[in-house]
Amino acid sequence: MSPIAPKPYHPEANDTSNPTRKRTLGWGLGGMVMFCYRDMTFCTFEQCDKWLTCPNALTDEVQKAANHWWGKPDAPVCMFCQKPKCFEEQTP
Repeated sequence: MSPIAPKPYHPEANDTSNPTRKRTLGWGLGGMVMFCYRDMTFCTFEQCDKWLTCPNALTDEVQKAANHWWGKPDAPVCMFCQKPKCFEEQTP
């Protein structure tokens, strides 16, 4: 028995005349698309020297706004797993 292929996210993904279309329309995602608050990645590294002025800092206010947008706690917020390239260690 052959495995069942995932449904494409976009109906045009079945268009095989363009070989890149499957990749650009979420074919490899199995029809699932991830979305996060503000479609951006937030930083949780409070020890950064830029934390207070950083537009990517995941502050309590940002988390509250995300939860309000989501309509309940645990809003989908994308966060850096490692220190981003812009990270600067705090100076003593």
